[in-house]
Amino acid sequence: VGTLKYTAFSGKVTIPFNQKGLYPVYAEKKGAIRSPKKTITIAELRKVKVNFRIEDNGRLLCQEKVSFSSLKTRDINGRAINIKRPVIIGVLEAARLKGLLSYRVIQTAEGLILVAINGLAENNKDGSWWYQVNGKHIFDDIDEYELNDGDRIVFYRGKHPSKEKKERSFVSEK
Repeated sequence: VGTLKYTAFSGKVTIPFNQKGLYPVYAEKKGAIRSPKKTITIAELRKVKVNFRIEDNGRLLCQEKVSFSSLKTRDINGRAINIKRPVIIGVLEAARLKGLLSYRVIQTAEGLILVAINGLAENNKDGSWWYQVNGKHIFDDIDEYELNDGDRIVFYRGKHPSKEKKERSFVSEK
C-alpha cells in the first residue's frame, strides 16, 4: 500500500506497509535511547474524476474534466501545501497541470482561501470567488470539502451566494 521514510537520530530507514492501518514507529538501538514514538496512518489514495466549470460574473472561462487524488502546491507566499485527499483545490491544481488555468490561494489559520483564477482577483466591484458542488453552495475552505467521483464543481466570481439564488449548471458535457 505504501512506504514510510523515517529519520531518527543519524539513521534513516524505509519501511514498507502492505495494508492500511495505524502503525507505531520508532527507532531503537542497543544501549541507546529509543527515539520518540510516532503513530502513522497508512491509507489508500482515492482518485476522483470530476467535471468543472469556471465563470466570471456569468461569462464562461473554462469547462473540463480532470482526475486527481493528492496534490502539492504553494500559496501566494510560497508556503508548500500537501493535500492527501481529493478536495476542491485539487480540481484547480489538476487543471493547472493540464495548462488550462492559473490560480492563487492564501493559507490562513482556518484553511486555504481562493483569491484569484487566471489573474482575476476578488474585489469589491466583481465580487469574490465561490464554488458549488452538484448545485450546492459550499462554504468550507477549498482544502476541506472532500469530492467524489463524478461530482460537478462550478467556480464563479460574483456576489455572496446568499444574495444570489442562481444555481449554476453545465451548458453541455465534454
